[in-house]
Amino acid sequence: MTGNGTVIVRVAERDEVTPEEMKEGLAAFREELLGERRGRFFSAYMTKAKQKMDIRVHDQVLRRVVGT
Repeated sequence: MTGNGTVIVRVAERDEVTPEEMKEGLAAFREELLGERRGRFFSAYMTKAKQKMDIRVHDQVLRRVVGT
């Protein structure tokens, strides 16, 4: 049930998974999770680092470097 209505689901077809396929899928899933965790950690680290830094943007210098 959802907040706005009801959903009815029926399994039309099912494929059996071999132990080898399960191992492959599990390894890929672990890698994906690890990548997501690394990304979240890096993002949080950079956010904290930026809070501690005194960052100033000089528009005139930026324009010169970018060439606009």
